[in-house]
Amino acid sequence: MEMVYLAFCDCAESWLILPRIFIIEGLATIAFAILSFFVIVDWPEDAKFLTTEEKALIAYRLDNDGKSGLARMDSLTNDALKRIFRDWKIWCGYVHRGFILSMHSTDLGIGLSFISV
Repeated sequence: MEMVYLAFCDCAESWLILPRIFIIEGLATIAFAILSFFVIVDWPEDAKFLTTEEKALIAYRLDNDGKSGLARMDSLTNDALKRIFRDWKIWCGYVHRGFILSMHSTDLGIGLSFISV
């Protein structure tokens, strides 16, 4: 209801609604993070919802992924850092988050003010 009021209100006090909206969104994010902490498991051995056969199958697939056990990184070592920073998928993620996702905050109307519609 507040969002409708904020969208159609021409009054100067409409900015007073924004802190409440941000608090509601922040609380929803915090609640989801706390729930995720208890629901998401680190490794298949810790998953309570998998059967013994499914755990064995996933462990077999992880062990044979690359035939060297590189898929499992329990600690952050220099070799792990080298693999992380050499991975092209990591760099594509940096580009996506750094450039593409930040484009929503740019004002596209600045350079287009001379165009009349």
